[in-house]
Amino acid sequence: MTGKDDKLSTFRVVAAIIVALTVLLAGNSHTSAQTGQIVFHGVDKVSLTNAHSVRVCDNEQDGHYVYVELFAPGFPPALEADGGDPGCDTETFSINYDKVRLCEENKGCTAWHDIIV
Repeated sequence: MTGKDDKLSTFRVVAAIIVALTVLLAGNSHTSAQTGQIVFHGVDKVSLTNAHSVRVCDNEQDGHYVYVELFAPGFPPALEADGGDPGCDTETFSINYDKVRLCEENKGCTAWHDIIV
């Protein structure tokens, strides 16, 4: 192998590594964007994919429904509940909210969380 062949081989290896890392990082970024923000109250949860779409899940079979409260200055609070029926309840609102908290009937609420998605 000549010096020119060695440089070409090294270049190909480096290029392959760069392509592999780019694909890997792009995959992680995409996964992260799909996950969104999640707030838990025990095992009950609300997930947000953006500032106006929520999915609330009552994952405890304890007879207490859960609900999510959303807050934005100048607007009435928004509520969405899930009463323990199979699956989760999803709602999309017409405005972007700033804060979210998850509450469980007779058990209280989480602290308010800034919406960061």
